[in-house]
Amino acid sequence: MPDPDRDLASLLAGASALEVDVANLDNVSEYLDTLVTAVSQHVLAAVRSAHDAGLLDVAGHSAVGSPLITEAGEIGARLGTMRDAIVQNLDAVAASQRKAAEAIAEIAIEYRDVDERNRVAATRVGRLLR
Repeated sequence: MPDPDRDLASLLAGASALEVDVANLDNVSEYLDTLVTAVSQHVLAAVRSAHDAGLLDVAGHSAVGSPLITEAGEIGARLGTMRDAIVQNLDAVAASQRKAAEAIAEIAIEYRDVDERNRVAATRVGRLLR
């Protein structure tokens, strides 16, 4: 069983060969892109919409009370701070997913190129041996 204290790089460095399915790497990258889109476009929009709906009544007035009431202003400010934190965290999640998707897509390209070079080399060796 692998030691959980070892990082991925050291585990890969100890491997003599990796079996890679480039199509699966492409699928993972596409999946992460889909998640980025979902978070960036849909989840963040829903958070903002829910926040606005929770703070404003139909006429566009504060739903937590008059801004002249100190507590109402404090509640509104706290809800705004909470919304901002949620939005920042979701933005960070989307950025991490985007970075992972780009890295996996690049890895897939590298493996695809290596596979193609190996096929060309094998074909050339076959021709030379004839």
